[in-house]
Amino acid sequence: MPRFDAGIFFPKLRKYVITDSHLRFVERDDFSGMPKLETLDLSNNEIEEIPADALLDSSELIDFYIDNNKIKTLPENLLVNAQAFQRLKAANN
Repeated sequence: MPRFDAGIFFPKLRKYVITDSHLRFVERDDFSGMPKLETLDLSNNEIEEIPADALLDSSELIDFYIDNNKIKTLPENLLVNAQAFQRLKAANN
């Protein structure tokens, strides 16, 4: 993912959309500075795998969209800290 430290510039960011950008991988550092993140949309990319700790710091996450990627499985504890989590869209993977 491009490194521009969105969490530093936008610490109150609630919605983060990175779609149709040929994104291939994500890691924990990509989202760790966004404690208020409620919606994460990574649809229409080329992601094959999401690390188990990628969303560990996303305790406010409600919506997670990963449609149209290349993901085969998701880690069992991916959303373990997302207490308010409600929606996962993962079609066409």
